[in-house]
Amino acid sequence: MRNAWSPKAFTRKRLLPLPKLIAALLSMRSSSVQVGLDSFFGSLGSDGDLQHVVSDRAFAKARDNLSWSGFQRLNTFVVNLASKMGLVPRWQGLRVVAGDASAFMPALRAYTPAIDSKKTAAAPSQHLFTLYLPGAELTLLSELHGLQVGERQMLFEALSHLLPGDVLVLDRGYFKRLKHVQKIESASGLSQQAVNIDVQAKTLADNLNTLVCMGALAQDDLRNTGKQCNRSYAGNCLQRSMPRLVLGLGCVAALLEKAFDLLCITAYKPRLGRKAKRPKNQVKPHPKPGYKA
Repeated sequence: MRNAWSPKAFTRKRLLPLPKLIAALLSMRSSSVQVGLDSFFGSLGSDGDLQHVVSDRAFAKARDNLSWSGFQRLNTFVVNLASKMGLVPRWQGLRVVAGDASAFMPALRAYTPAIDSKKTAAAPSQHLFTLYLPGAELTLLSELHGLQVGERQMLFEALSHLLPGDVLVLDRGYFKRLKHVQKIESASGLSQQAVNIDVQAKTLADNLNTLVCMGALAQDDLRNTGKQCNRSYAGNCLQRSMPRLVLGLGCVAALLEKAFDLLCITAYKPRLGRKAKRPKNQVKPHPKPGYKA
């Protein structure tokens, strides 16, 4: 495309600019990278069919230039905005923040970066420290650490994300939904940079899903019924509509209304006290690279 200011020069029109790259990362779960990309570009089209627009290598190259701390700041902005809107409940005027560290074992295969590469291979076993807002079901912070880092040091490094009006509760174990709904251990790459980007993107995607579920629960069909949104269904439903919502394609109000209707239809009433224990000899499940179709 010719540059308007210099007729002899050209301007590149990238197929995966920053807004689309962020939207693509927010919509990825556990499928292969190429399937996720084709599904992402298909969701932007009118028919919804898979579209091969960019390759997984082009995506990996663009992802390597991202800063995972930028995703972290974007997530903080979303959570603070929700708090200002009154969506985060208070206890005695204080915001309850739960902190905990969990084992994080990304689905990786053996990988040795090239000698001249700046990449670092992701460790097969790490720790994920999270700060969680229980009443609002929002994740304030997700950060990966090596096995040599103690939980007390993780907490010390996360204190800057707390506010004067916060009350901290430790060892509450709120890692399950990020693990099973967002498939946070299914990495889109083998480097530590890719794993860090995936963790931050899926944390932000889960928070956006939570806010959409809050909107659905405020609808007349669900208000004061005691029902809850099916978070597993919500994760799969919003995976298709999230790219258009993030990029502002079409009528955002209409997209949200359609999402609200689907979440209202699939809402359920929880049964208090109903739970099942894990079998004694069963270990916690962690995904493997072979699960990617």
